[in-house]
Amino acid sequence: MARPTLAEQAARRALRDHWDGNLPVDERRIAAARGLTVKEVSQDSDISCCLSGNAIGVNVRHPTLRQRFAVAHALGHAILHEGDHLDRDFRVNLRDARSPRATDSDERQADAFAHELLIPAATLKERLRPALVEFDVADDGDEEVASLARAFGVSIQMVVVRLVGLGYLSLS
Repeated sequence: MARPTLAEQAARRALRDHWDGNLPVDERRIAAARGLTVKEVSQDSDISCCLSGNAIGVNVRHPTLRQRFAVAHALGHAILHEGDHLDRDFRVNLRDARSPRATDSDERQADAFAHELLIPAATLKERLRPALVEFDVADDGDEEVASLARAFGVSIQMVVVRLVGLGYLSLS
């Protein structure tokens, strides 16, 4: 397994300091423990979340799983890029056509933070069936991945991305 990135290390510190060990990880509780207030906003917009000072605004019109990732991602920005947004009243990083390619360093870091926060590598490893490493997503592994997604409170796609990123699964 590769050495953890600075973003993953920061997420692990946040988990160590503020996580009770129960799944799914409560990203809002961790944000509060870090001095951030999560405010629910209802807007007809593509914006899932924003960071302003010590507040994270999350759009409650978006699906719950998207909200969870968005809050964890914003928390990553607050921790990793502390001070970067303080000279402005409001920070919004919109996802656009470049987002899936992860060409923005800050966005990649916040994504890595969110992945580690919501699906801690050590906890994922503990929950993996040994046979999962060799499974076919379209065959016997789909229920296992769905079970992991339910346990961690994330999407199936996020679990697959995490498994691939940690080297437990190859999609080729």
